[in-house]
Amino acid sequence: MAIGTASAIAQHVVFRHYDYQAVRSSTEQKWIGRVGTGLAFLCKTLLATACNTAYVQYLWMLARVRPASVSSLDAMYDVLSNALSFSQLAVWTKRPFLLLIAIISWLLPLAALVTPSALSVMNIPHITHKMLPVPQLDFNAPIYADLYVQGTGGFQGPNILLSRLFMSSATAGQILSIPPPSQNSSYILDFHGPGLSCKDMENPTLAKEVVSYGQESVYYKSWVGPSVAYEKNTSRASADSELDYVSGDSSKLWLAVFNMTTFEPRFTKCALTNISYSVSFTFEAGEQSVNVLRVHELNGVPTRSDTSDMTQAHLAYQSMMAMINKLMVGGISNTPGGSLIYSDGTLIQATNLGQLNPLCSNLATNVNGDTPGKMTDQFFGACQNTSLAAAMETLFQNMTLSLLNNEYFW
Repeated sequence: MAIGTASAIAQHVVFRHYDYQAVRSSTEQKWIGRVGTGLAFLCKTLLATACNTAYVQYLWMLARVRPASVSSLDAMYDVLSNALSFSQLAVWTKRPFLLLIAIISWLLPLAALVTPSALSVMNIPHITHKMLPVPQLDFNAPIYADLYVQGTGGFQGPNILLSRLFMSSATAGQILSIPPPSQNSSYILDFHGPGLSCKDMENPTLAKEVVSYGQESVYYKSWVGPSVAYEKNTSRASADSELDYVSGDSSKLWLAVFNMTTFEPRFTKCALTNISYSVSFTFEAGEQSVNVLRVHELNGVPTRSDTSDMTQAHLAYQSMMAMINKLMVGGISNTPGGSLIYSDGTLIQATNLGQLNPLCSNLATNVNGDTPGKMTDQFFGACQNTSLAAAMETLFQNMTLSLLNNEYFW
């Protein structure tokens, strides 16, 4: 009896230990099942033996103190191997405790059938918490910019790897895929990085200057410089310039979009800014979710042509600003009479900003005559009434976070 009870306790302890534990191999699981089944059969055998022995001893004790017929003795003796003996109710109503022992003896084999199946294998989410290395941007890496080999080491432009990555993010309109530390993982990353601080504004005087430039009607115009004034050819701010080398506080980018029905302008001024980011990354079964929890503007970042005294981080910021300028600077106009739309340098239509009104509706109306929206739906998707300032900040933010796509920027 003691050994059988100990076997039952041991089987319970083994199964309790492996309950909700990850299966490391099929061999391990097989041996857990074998041990559990063996302990269950050992428990059943020992307890059945003890129960049968106790039954026989108690039967003969009753026979000594209480006379019984031969048929009753046969029924009581055979009940351990013949279940039909339970049908003689007259025998058992006088001996209920003996009946209980007999019933227990018959039920003990169920332990060997039910207990081994109490531990099963199933697919469930298994969450563990452990420290893993995660991608972190290194703005001190000398891979963001191309510099002139000769002379003072002046700034030549963004590196081709940075250009490809920025273009991919801008055309996709989203953050590129980021390698996860594990298939199902999440973490929060706090870091300082470049961003844009943009504001929408109106300026009727500038509207006249931009719209009347040349003989064409202007839908969109973008330029760099410290001033809101658009000047085609000046040394201090040029539409052909890649960066604003004049502003002392931060590098500026201007955008102007015109509603060709009302000819009312919508201007946006963006400044390169050092920003404190707090970003949450979640990866589940290969799907990534990136949520920007907090952005805090720290200080403006100016751009300079001479890089001899610039830090690598400053050079990285300047390269990213040059890349966004390459996408935005230029114009979209149509010839007199509206017979032809052409783009002058800008690639804004290649980004999701081309879906913003009024630029989106302007192009659709011009191309499709009196049925605005048809060409928009076909080529640009549904036009959106989102603020251009907010869209510019988001676009640059997506580009910054997309740097985590490539380990060369870590």
